[in-house]
Amino acid sequence: MKPAVLFSLIALFISTNVQAAELCSEVFSTPAIISPVFLDNNWLAQMHNELSSDNKSRKKLREAVQANGLLKVSLNYELIKSHNSHYTKELPQSTASDQQDTGTCWINAMCNEVRNRLVAQGKVDSDFNFSRAYFQFYDQLEKTDKWLYETAETLKPGLKAKDLAQVLDPSDAIQDGGQHVDATFLIWKYGMVPNQVMPDTISSLHNGTMLTDLKTHLAQSAELMHETYLKMKFAQGQTQLTTEQITELQNIRKKSMMGVYRILTTHLGLPPHLDQEFSYRISDGSTKKFTPQSFAKNFSGFDPNEYVVIATSPVMRPNRGLRFSDQEEGELPEGSPDFSLRFLSVTKKRMKSLVKAAIDSGRTAWFASDADEDIDVNSGIMHPKIYEKNQVYGMKKKESLPSVSSEKRGLYYGLTGPDHAMAIVGYDQPDPQGAVVKYKVENSWGQGAGDNGFFHMYDEWFDKYVFMVVVPRSIMTEEELKHYDNPHSATWDQFL
Repeated sequence: MKPAVLFSLIALFISTNVQAAELCSEVFSTPAIISPVFLDNNWLAQMHNELSSDNKSRKKLREAVQANGLLKVSLNYELIKSHNSHYTKELPQSTASDQQDTGTCWINAMCNEVRNRLVAQGKVDSDFNFSRAYFQFYDQLEKTDKWLYETAETLKPGLKAKDLAQVLDPSDAIQDGGQHVDATFLIWKYGMVPNQVMPDTISSLHNGTMLTDLKTHLAQSAELMHETYLKMKFAQGQTQLTTEQITELQNIRKKSMMGVYRILTTHLGLPPHLDQEFSYRISDGSTKKFTPQSFAKNFSGFDPNEYVVIATSPVMRPNRGLRFSDQEEGELPEGSPDFSLRFLSVTKKRMKSLVKAAIDSGRTAWFASDADEDIDVNSGIMHPKIYEKNQVYGMKKKESLPSVSSEKRGLYYGLTGPDHAMAIVGYDQPDPQGAVVKYKVENSWGQGAGDNGFFHMYDEWFDKYVFMVVVPRSIMTEEELKHYDNPHSATWDQFL
């Protein structure tokens, strides 16, 4: 996948993640990986002789894989020949965006949804872009401040060295992945600006150095907090830090955030202040002034309350609203939208009908899926049979194993899970009374990927790899909205 983006929601679907983490923690306490009973010289000789005796075409096939890669050799050309790029319903589209060497697919897909509406309304041209540098600036500013604040609040008397090290580890704080709710929060709080107001920089397209330097800066802050904590005097029986002690740690946070702001400005540029106006030429040729928030709300028509997040998984009961109570939120003003992590569980059939309804209503559908599997980046075809890997491997009957039996098993064994966000902009329903056979997808891998940046997601791929979709409230039933607006409290542990 290009690039790999880790959603925290993946914990909901892949129960083996926790098991894997427990196993990884034992890596350095385990001696070499040795199988003295089975992998002996006789077995190795048997396998070597068996593969050496393969026919000439099988050997040539292996050589082709070694020279060109498995995906190119195993490509299902019959499927490609049967494919067409026709869609019975398409929304107006923009020029495909390119997240390049960043994990910002989630905000790109969100911006594409808003941008496509503006294109349909004739308010912007198809090559219009919102500033990516602007969103990355405030995304990292929020993440670093949240980590510093929570670290200062989490420290308490009597922590053991192992627990202390875990609290002070900034690794998880510095990453560029996110979810739809994160995107809506950033736009609600900071607004949106056109790309020309805060243009792309090298670091907004290739942010590795910036993220590394932010992590180093937070580690330095953590060390200062650590040293300050070790010097603190605790009364006998004291279980929490005093107000003075917390303030001392929070002052380190404030000092650290000044450095974070400087690092971000160096890499991404200085963003306009939230009350600062900028000029933008609108479609009638006149120039108007906007602040970032007025550009999002008044010009772009953004409303954080209009979205409903729906999800499907074989481990969840349908038509049930869930809010994750262990998802920490910062302090928000009274009357603010609900930015907690929540969704409505639905069946896959209902999810598809809502996607179609969203397109019919003129709305792009943001979705999260597993983009590591069964996608031909050249043609843009997304289909479970786009590669014929088993034929290339040439496993004999005695060697072959049954396929993983179900989606639930695939999730359990860690074979699949959501790791990339895109936007659905059309569908193909050849028979008006029949099913949708494929969906047109706007990706964020640039115009050089897929079909000028767009991909063709077949219904079979949707069944297997799509886990979450965001649709407008206007197409939901009253009962569904009742469950979504009154969710049950849940924790990740219930799904592990």
